[in-house]
Amino acid sequence: AYDLFLQARTLYQSRTQLDTVIELLNRAIEQDPQFAQAMALRAGTTNLLDEYGYSDRPSESLGAEAITLANEALAIDPDNATAIAVRANARMQLIRRYEGSDDIADILSEFNRALAINPRDGSALNWRGLAYMHLGYLQEGLEDFQRCLEFEPLYAPCVENIFDTLYGLGRSDEALAAYRYSLESGLMTPQWTSFG
Repeated sequence: AYDLFLQARTLYQSRTQLDTVIELLNRAIEQDPQFAQAMALRAGTTNLLDEYGYSDRPSESLGAEAITLANEALAIDPDNATAIAVRANARMQLIRRYEGSDDIADILSEFNRALAINPRDGSALNWRGLAYMHLGYLQEGLEDFQRCLEFEPLYAPCVENIFDTLYGLGRSDEALAAYRYSLESGLMTPQWTSFG
């Protein structure tokens, strides 16, 4: 089960073959129904399926399923940082897509709780950084993306979010250098590769 999880995690971090990620995680959970981290990653992947073109289901439906899966992981491990971050991210995505309203302070509190449990959780850092960006706190978002890469150097979305944020901060030369780095290192998700 752990080997399947590791295979899935590598694809998840590159945001490629998310359909395969789901299959691998389902197999891992079948082998070990108490594997909370596999369930949490399954929840996080579910919430990304439409964003990366792996599902035509409405984002609200995928978000609700992701929250259900995250809650299942939390029933096994109440301190699973990834599952806590998944719930917060699913809620924040609905706000970012103008499909709902929510208590942003509570969402940030959930991200902060996840990172208090595991300060190295790349998903929590990436998603809190995106929340900060949405709220206009670009420097705080940049710091989260940079910390993400300290702990998870192959986490492609954090690489991309760094150059996006640098550009938003008016630091164009640094943004271009970060963009080139992401191309040269192969840490570009499929949705950006088509623009490169």
